Amino acid sequence: MTLVTGIVDLGRGALEGWGRRPYAFYLESLTRLMLRYRDTPMVIHLAPQDEALVWRARKRENTLVTHVTLETLRAMPYNERVQAIRTSARWVEAAEWMRESPQRRLEGYLPFVLAKPYWLRDAAAGNPFRTRYLAWIDGGLTGNRIYAHLSEPRFLRKLNFDRFSVISVPYTTNEEIHGFDRQACARFCATDFVSWIVRGGLFGGTPEAVAQVAELYTALMDDTLAQGHLGTEETLLTILAHRHPELLHRRMLSRIGLQLRAMSRIGSGSA
Repeated sequence: MTLVTGIVDLGRGALEGWGRRPYAFYLESLTRLMLRYRDTPMVIHLAPQDEALVWRARKRENTLVTHVTLETLRAMPYNERVQAIRTSARWVEAAEWMRESPQRRLEGYLPFVLAKPYWLRDAAAGNPFRTRYLAWIDGGLTGNRIYAHLSEPRFLRKLNFDRFSVISVPYTTNEEIHGFDRQACARFCATDFVSWIVRGGLFGGTPEAVAQVAELYTALMDDTLAQGHLGTEETLLTILAHRHPELLHRRMLSRIGLQLRAMSRIGSGSA
């Protein structure tokens, strides 16, 4: 397997209140991840000034570094549409917590998390280490107090990567899902009520499955943004998992469902 990951300093350390998270959290979490999978091929997205961190923990023969900056995120083809909705009064008024959220306060947050399936797709297209499977794993996952166990090799071995594997959790609270209107999300999912969501910290499969999901993801993003709906990569993957159960293999983590209300506010740990 090739693991694809990344971190970028988007400014969470300068926020106040519950959305604040120092960048040192991500540097430490990524270091643990790189050391944990020292012998596993990795593609790592991060800023040029952080590249030295990689070579203190990794070997060059099984590591590929891709530079990402705020300018990279601004150049993403969906960014202008995302920013137009993110800065609108209508979007932030969907929930009180969103006013001080990283999604609202930080220009690069949503472009970063929405890019994860694309960075995985790009790695799968080149497949530089010629591995059978590729998976995205959040750079901050090892430090996430609820989801850290997802970053352990013993958990990855439980997943079915012969299909596009995703993790889901129960989610029945809030009138929105990461900023995406809940009723609209249900319509896109073709269900009466969305009772679970896909988490964005770990997903992947074969190169063919990754490419197929990325194509569906792009079409869905274009459709939802055109209709004025904006969530995160988790919202879009949730819709795809409802629409295409034959393609996306879902593993439910039911035991942590009660903790999700707080976690939905602070993201899955990578941005």
